[in-house]
Amino acid sequence: MDLSADVVTCVRTRLEDLKRRLVATLGRMSPEDLTWRPNRESNSASNLVVHICGNLRQRFHAGLGGAPDVRDRDAEFAASGAWTTADLIVLVQRTFADVDGIHESLPAHRLGEEEMIRAKPTTVLDVLIRVVGHISEHVGQVIYIAKARLGEEFETLSIPRATGR
Repeated sequence: MDLSADVVTCVRTRLEDLKRRLVATLGRMSPEDLTWRPNRESNSASNLVVHICGNLRQRFHAGLGGAPDVRDRDAEFAASGAWTTADLIVLVQRTFADVDGIHESLPAHRLGEEEMIRAKPTTVLDVLIRVVGHISEHVGQVIYIAKARLGEEFETLSIPRATGR
């Protein structure tokens, strides 16, 4: 058993599942659903998607891949109404594919190596664990928005309830 290789594989699998669920959810949402916010302090689904992709690019491209960090995190939350469903799905597909390419070439022995992310030292393992947690949190928020907006029309993305639905 190679625990390091298993961790890298597990993270890739989790990210692929999160991408699948996010794309499926976005495909069910109307333009109004994508920009809806329960209040001014909350984020819309489209802002969350742009934020997810910005976070992944920063962690993988700039952090693990060595590209320059050009992220404007505040802009991810400031944009409103500029993204269509198709735009967001393309952004998600492209970002997750790029991340998977970096992930695929990531040697498992690097898990203990230190990287600088947002000017802070962290290990590759910590980056992977944090990314899965962070992305899961925001994908869950997008799914919650879709469920709140679609109500009974929302079909589950996982195991359906055993009730008479």
